[in-house]
Amino acid sequence: MAAPSFDKRIHRVGRDVLFCGLGTLVSGLALAEFDFFERIYNFTREHDAYQLDEIICVFMILPVFTVLLAYQRILDLNEEVRARQSAERANLELARTDPLTGLPNRRQLDDVLQRFADAKGADTTSLAVMHVDLDRFKQVNDTLGHQAGDHILRHIATLLTRMVDPADLVARISGDEFVVLHSQGQRRDQIEALALRVIDSLKKPIQYGGHACYVGASVGIAIADCPISSGSPDPQRLITDADIAVYRAKECGGGRCEIYTPDLRVAFEARKALSDEILAGIDRQEFFPYYQMQFDAETHEVVGLEALARWQHPKRGILMPDTFLDTAAFLNAVLDIDRIVLARVVEDIAQWRYHGLDVGTVSVNVSAQRLKEPEFLETLKNLDVPRGTLSFELSEAIYFDTCEEEVREMVRHIRALGFGIEIDDFGTGHASIVSVTELRPNRLKVDRSLIAPLIDSAGQRDLIKVIVDMGRSLGIGVTAEGIETMEHAAIARDLGCDVLQGFAFAVPLPKDEVAARLTNIRVQNIA
Repeated sequence: MAAPSFDKRIHRVGRDVLFCGLGTLVSGLALAEFDFFERIYNFTREHDAYQLDEIICVFMILPVFTVLLAYQRILDLNEEVRARQSAERANLELARTDPLTGLPNRRQLDDVLQRFADAKGADTTSLAVMHVDLDRFKQVNDTLGHQAGDHILRHIATLLTRMVDPADLVARISGDEFVVLHSQGQRRDQIEALALRVIDSLKKPIQYGGHACYVGASVGIAIADCPISSGSPDPQRLITDADIAVYRAKECGGGRCEIYTPDLRVAFEARKALSDEILAGIDRQEFFPYYQMQFDAETHEVVGLEALARWQHPKRGILMPDTFLDTAAFLNAVLDIDRIVLARVVEDIAQWRYHGLDVGTVSVNVSAQRLKEPEFLETLKNLDVPRGTLSFELSEAIYFDTCEEEVREMVRHIRALGFGIEIDDFGTGHASIVSVTELRPNRLKVDRSLIAPLIDSAGQRDLIKVIVDMGRSLGIGVTAEGIETMEHAAIARDLGCDVLQGFAFAVPLPKDEVAARLTNIRVQNIA
């Protein structure tokens, strides 16, 4: 049977005390009003077996005993109330404290800010919020485990507590986010200097289990320094403003400090609206490929296509990647766009082949996130395309020299399934000869920034020649991107580039226009 609730136990004790009191009162009335002692005396004279003193003693002690019992019950009740109040205070403290670091949590921070907001006449213009968001905590946590992550969080909690003023409040508000609340009216330059010291401190490695863990931090600052005559600012609004500032710091690459301004809010709200539209566009399958043709450097025949992502925005029309890819990357939504575009490419290849059009090899960009996705390999196994028809472009920004083994393993599996591998944007500095030798891609695509100066720069031509010779020695083809003029095309051809791509030959086109152009080429060849 379940134990009675605390409220019911209080009710029972109260009931017992009431009954004891009534019993004592009745006993007193009986003694005083009903000739109690005379009746007892007569009873004992008539019954020799009973002793008068014993009977009186029993009836005298009974009320006292009843009162003592009631008093003990009251003491027990008081003790239970105190224990419950103590437990409630402990639970409240736990609910307001982060169990890992011992710091105040978001609830306690909100309570403090609410007290500032509720305090009449309080100068809330002295408040400032510093939001510290770790930059690479997830990577460390995923690599070394949650114990390493917990160690780092406790270390940072201690570091922040030591660095701030004793009157400041340091809180952990989420997994890898901390907030410092200043309430003593520090100057803007003082708060910014503190933020920079925090960033510098967190650039140093944190030791754990023989590993040097590098996390780093971005910091956003919001300061309520408007004149009090214009109305006190909302303390809770400072948290949102600091969030916007740290978002901007992250957007700019992290490891830096940003101070909130109204302009940041305007940009943030615009980015937030774009983020929502991107996610809705993914749900509605609004992303699709355009195709830029690739040409043989000698014959100028079409030898392939590169699929380029576009967004059919419901209000703004067709959008280029530079309007949405950065935001999609921040949302970790690039791999969703990759999935949609790849599925459309496979459909388009099937349609072209059905109409007898040879498009050569179609190359599709694939992000580093997609290469780490276990389901990607299964997706490739189920693609219904002939071998050699599809190739995947890996941006050199994936940093092949330092990429995880899982990425390298995925590249090997892709090649084993009969798909081509190309390194895009080659020459921008991230892929060494060692990594190219190890990956053995089918093709290097020389970045347009290296092709543009070919006409006027002999040194640039020498650089392209070195890349071409390296590719030939390894059996790797070389594509020159960004061919803007036929003069660029001639120079790239003479340097040994075997495939050319750029506006001098063709702009990116939708699938139907690609089909129309390929059909015209076929008709011309027949004629």
